[in-house]
Amino acid sequence: MQKLVLAVVCALAAGPSLANDPNIVAIADTCNSCHGINGVSAGLTMPSIAGQNKDYLQRVLLEQKKGERYTTIMDRFMKNISDEEIAALAQYFAAKEWVPATVAVEMTQANQGRQVLRKTCQNCHGEKGDKNSGDVPRLAGQWPGYIRLETFKYVDRTFTAKKPSERMAEKVHNLTENEHSAVAHFLGTRK
Repeated sequence: MQKLVLAVVCALAAGPSLANDPNIVAIADTCNSCHGINGVSAGLTMPSIAGQNKDYLQRVLLEQKKGERYTTIMDRFMKNISDEEIAALAQYFAAKEWVPATVAVEMTQANQGRQVLRKTCQNCHGEKGDKNSGDVPRLAGQWPGYIRLETFKYVDRTFTAKKPSERMAEKVHNLTENEHSAVAHFLGTRK
């Protein structure tokens, strides 16, 4: 009997997962206006976050909260969210289904992009940009416009103070405009 009582008390104390907490769901719902319903982006330059890597999402949100990553508005949203809530948001969106962007394939650009990926991005992001472990984001199926904007931040001098990955900066800084666009197109067309 004592074991049963102890088990019930522990279960009640633990409560539901924070990612299923109504407060976390309410916070996540505010993300819909930019990142799409349930984190599936319909915007050509806005990233999908549903099904994205949990560790990556958590790291990015924390960097935005601390002002360590360039953002136009995310830092203002994150400043009032606790680190625990950020971890729960990352878990919440990571548990959602990944839905790749619908991008028509332009073969010449896709083939050029595949070559750029092989020489520049494959070690970290996988041969199709589908690596989704550690704190490496899934890029396969992300909107090409978003990928292009993100890689541009690593070569534009106005973003020098807030480059979250020196390794990424080192890899992409010598790419031409066409190479940036081609690899973004290739990655966006992967499923």
